Amino acid sequence: MSIKVCLLRTGETIIGNLKEVIDNAENRSIGYRVEHPYVIDYKFEQKLTLTEGNQVDGGTETPATFAFRSWGPLAAGREFNFEYDFIDVIYEPHAAVLESYNTIVNHYIDEHTTSAVAGGGKTITTKGVDVSALQGDTPSAQPNPEQLYNTATAE
Repeated sequence: MSIKVCLLRTGETIIGNLKEVIDNAENRSIGYRVEHPYVIDYKFEQKLTLTEGNQVDGGTETPATFAFRSWGPLAAGREFNFEYDFIDVIYEPHAAVLESYNTIVNHYIDEHTTSAVAGGGKTITTKGVDVSALQGDTPSAQPNPEQLYNTATAE
């Protein structure tokens, strides 16, 4: 996996598993496949300012809080194809951001992966699908798309 933070042309900052998509015929990049993208909303707790004497005021670090919300929450899946010029900047996430992101994605996968044993003893594993019909039960109402939201602090 290649977890990256991306600044999108829309101004949003997202994090996701990024894979470059290559057009083999022309041997050029045509875009990116992004799995489990989440928008990162962040707020700096303390701003650095420059004084009249060109001294930095406000300390050497700027602690920040950040929160995640699902990018494309109305989509049926969690994989998206982004055109090459839709992403302006790609960079490595801060360790605290990466840890929080992995926690959220693992929770999402745990909550949306279901296994059921169908007639004949085959185990069927699905992601985000109600498999109760395969078990002969009455299908339950589909849950609303989950929008995970996690707040953490990075220093």
